[in-house]
Amino acid sequence: MIRRLVLLACSYRPDGRCVAGIELVDNVCSGWVRPVCSSGQGQVHDSDRICDNSKTAVKLSIVEIELGENQNHPMQRENIFFNHGIKWKYISPYPKSHEYLAPFLETPASLWENGTHSTEGLNDKVPVNTVRHARQSLYFIRPTRLFIHIATEGEAFGNPRRKVRARFFYNSVEYIFSLTDAGILEEFKDHENGEYEILNAYMTVSLAGEYLQHYWKIAAAIIRVD
Repeated sequence: MIRRLVLLACSYRPDGRCVAGIELVDNVCSGWVRPVCSSGQGQVHDSDRICDNSKTAVKLSIVEIELGENQNHPMQRENIFFNHGIKWKYISPYPKSHEYLAPFLETPASLWENGTHSTEGLNDKVPVNTVRHARQSLYFIRPTRLFIHIATEGEAFGNPRRKVRARFFYNSVEYIFSLTDAGILEEFKDHENGEYEILNAYMTVSLAGEYLQHYWKIAAAIIRVD
């Protein structure tokens, strides 16, 4: 079935991208879809995002994709297999304004279960054994404050590396998630360690795959409003 999506995330993942969007049916929002590949780890390869008109689908592209069955992922209920043999159809870019983005806004009470943290994160993971059923694993939110947090991590373990995270506040709770937005990472690739506030923005946050017996929360997209 051909389905039209507004892509609200096109984030880095090993060997490709994680793409997710809101489906439009007669110009009405009809829920999240995360197109996944039937091979590998489900990632969308860069070649998959090259559309029928040779444009590359990115964050805030409107595209039409031939989709098949639900993946039946144990946690991510939005995952749907896409047909590799059919090019995605590029429709147009989507406007970056409150008027157009506000209809997608979601207001969950919290960003999944809180209280479990990685070494450098905050409220950024969920134990696998607490997740009993597939659930909504994507939200489009508006943080009250948002910072790009850049630091050298792992020095205490003899493995220093530069890491970019999103530190933000939502419903009076502070979060620090790993940031995977390809465009934002490119924009800040030469910035020094520190924090940089982002004003007037929306975010796509995702509960990503299992690693070390946890599902990891990530900042999949940051969208500044024009």
